[in-house]
Amino acid sequence: MSGRQRTDHRHSGGRRATLPMLMIYIAYLLVTVPMLRKRLKGEWPGPDAGTDGYFSLGRWGMPVNILAVVWGAAMAVNPAWPREDVYGAGVLSFIAPIFIGAVILIGLTWYLARGRHEVGTLPEHMAKNLEQAP
Repeated sequence: MSGRQRTDHRHSGGRRATLPMLMIYIAYLLVTVPMLRKRLKGEWPGPDAGTDGYFSLGRWGMPVNILAVVWGAAMAVNPAWPREDVYGAGVLSFIAPIFIGAVILIGLTWYLARGRHEVGTLPEHMAKNLEQAP
């Protein structure tokens, strides 16, 4: 064997599979949590829900939304939990929270420095007549 150190690849598949899965569950929560907040404030669904052509769960909407948030949170915590058998030993066992924290920090830094000045609706996507827009 040469003087090069052997790399242990037993855990690399777990890292490659669970980090994208964790990001998918976080994206799921970015939809279900705001919807639950609107439901708790009484802002969702609107007064004509179910009669205006849109799908509505009726009285089942709140329990299904609560279940969706609880399930999504549990599924996001599960792959993020530091485990040596999935991520490896030492600091690698914390790679999921480190990675997600770094993505949030980089995204927030970009948004505060530049993004909030560039975020908006493209002119071609705006309603032609704003009085007719909902």
